[in-house]
Amino acid sequence: MTETSELLTDKEAASFLRLSPLTLWRLRKRGELPFVRLATKLLYRRSDLIAFIDGRTRNLEATK
Repeated sequence: MTETSELLTDKEAASFLRLSPLTLWRLRKRGELPFVRLATKLLYRRSDLIAFIDGRTRNLEATK
């Protein structure tokens, strides 16, 4: 498994995104954050988290 396809737990994903577990849960419930369900576990692909961050990156020069 490559580093970008690594699966992270809720706690690991929240830490990676520097969010609280509650905020992570809210993003997931609103359908803004993709996740994988394996049996009873919810996991997040590191590559999906990176894409989530990239999709919210703003260019400060473009907003002026």
